[in-house]
Amino acid sequence: MPFLWCTFYHPVGKFNKPEQIIIKTINSLRNGEIPRFGPADKWFDVIAAEDLAHGFYLAGNSDLIGDRYFIGSGSPRLLKDYLTEIVDIVGGDARIDIGYYPDDGLPMRREWLDDSIFCEETGFRAEIGFEEYLRDQIK
Repeated sequence: MPFLWCTFYHPVGKFNKPEQIIIKTINSLRNGEIPRFGPADKWFDVIAAEDLAHGFYLAGNSDLIGDRYFIGSGSPRLLKDYLTEIVDIVGGDARIDIGYYPDDGLPMRREWLDDSIFCEETGFRAEIGFEEYLRDQIK
């Protein structure tokens, strides 16, 4: 039986756990808290659960050449960029404290979040952007 290894980084959606960084940040800001982070200078990729599910569907129904693929948003960014966007969308007096904690030392390389080969072989494109997810989550 053929084996296909698909990885992804940070799915977001209806069934998020409250301790996941994106939803935890949103909830903290809603409660008037100031979330604290390390430098947040590591690469991060957020993908909507619906897009991820579609990616898995395509993986299972495509004649893929390789045996490992990354399914992502197509536009990974530094974590601090995602966090800043959350603050911008929440608005008001919302703010975060980036750099409060020291760096955790865990490496994260941009090339690990490259979904271009998967997209090329399956035609996949994430359709739900981070801003759209946030606006839906925050309303």
